[in-house]
Amino acid sequence: MNRSGRIVAILAIIAVVVAGGVSWARASKAAPTNRLVVAGNARADIRTISAPALTYTVPDYTVGIPKPAGSNPAAMGTGSKRSAPSTAARSSQPVVSGRLTKVLVREGDHVDAGQVVAEFDTALLDLGVDAAEAAARKSRTDVSVIDGNLDDLDTASGKLADARTKMATAKASLLKARSTLTKARATLLSQRAKLRAAKAQRPQLEAALAALKAQAATFPPGSVPPALQAKIADLTKLLASIDPGLAAIAKGLAKVDTNLAKVEKGLASLPAASAKLSSAEAKLDDARTMLGNAKDVLGIVADGQSIGVQLAKARLAQATVRAPYAGTVTFARRSNTVAMVGAPLVRVAADGVQRVDTYLTADQVARVTIGSEADVTYDSAPGTTLHGAVATISSAYVFPPTSFPTQIVHMTRAVKVTIELDEGDTAPPGTPVDVSIHTD
Repeated sequence: MNRSGRIVAILAIIAVVVAGGVSWARASKAAPTNRLVVAGNARADIRTISAPALTYTVPDYTVGIPKPAGSNPAAMGTGSKRSAPSTAARSSQPVVSGRLTKVLVREGDHVDAGQVVAEFDTALLDLGVDAAEAAARKSRTDVSVIDGNLDDLDTASGKLADARTKMATAKASLLKARSTLTKARATLLSQRAKLRAAKAQRPQLEAALAALKAQAATFPPGSVPPALQAKIADLTKLLASIDPGLAAIAKGLAKVDTNLAKVEKGLASLPAASAKLSSAEAKLDDARTMLGNAKDVLGIVADGQSIGVQLAKARLAQATVRAPYAGTVTFARRSNTVAMVGAPLVRVAADGVQRVDTYLTADQVARVTIGSEADVTYDSAPGTTLHGAVATISSAYVFPPTSFPTQIVHMTRAVKVTIELDEGDTAPPGTPVDVSIHTD
């Protein structure tokens, strides 16, 4: 642009500013001194309910295990050669929400907060919940199986403890039997020594017995002294018991030795049996440790599967779209259509106090405070005056939008002021209005 062109543009801008100032001055002169009359716009508080990003479970028919949508099994090849994933497989975010099976509201309907307004097809989401619940049941069953195995180990451990107790009792019995047999053997050996000594003296004992009997013959019948009779009887009995006694002692010693051998054999077998018990106890302890670790891992898996069930149910709940606020429906999508993620499903004009926006210059905003009363009129309702008060005054100066109906030149910085109308006073959303703010 040459110099003359720039001058013309500057002059045009100055002319626009001057014209705007003149028109504003005329409007100000026409208004009462305790009123600030400006243009405004009835805010269209329309809120949009968009299609959610639903994550569907995709069944893997090769192994029958569902996997999240967007996974790429083709990229999981063996070795260093892997096929390149497709664009759809690389995308982790769903693009299509799904098919709308029901839209339960129409334009003009009033909805409450939390009311169901639309429903998506839930066939795959139901499958995801079923699969997650089946996996959770299997995980809990695995934990129960481990608990059963641990109970079996406890039973086996109890049996080993009983066996060790019985072994200790048997050892005590064998030691006691060995002591008894050893004492009996010593007694038999002592008796055998005495009998052998008597047998070695048999000739002398027989001679002594003959002498005693000869002495007794010198007495008249029936007058043999009792002492002499007793000696003859004892000596006779001793000579008669030597051979049978030696035979009985020999038999008793043989039996004692046999029993002692059995006792020694039993005692000798106890260390090996104890070692086997110790080995079995060690194996049971190792098995218990491994099963305990497995139970901990499976418990973590079961907890994760429970979270998976909650996640699947949360995904299913997303397929039921609810109104987050109350209001009047201004747009509703048709049923049996496919919705993209983020696409508008329902638009709602929210209930509540209606607001009117306007822009004030620095001089004007200095005359206004929060709570200043305001009157609002609009052309489509002649003679109707709405009442309200200033609710907010922005702290920033901005250029009013070119589409905003204001008398302020749009190249002039201004402050946005919002007026809340009294309950029951409403204007059609988006309607240009005239605002009269009380400044007294």
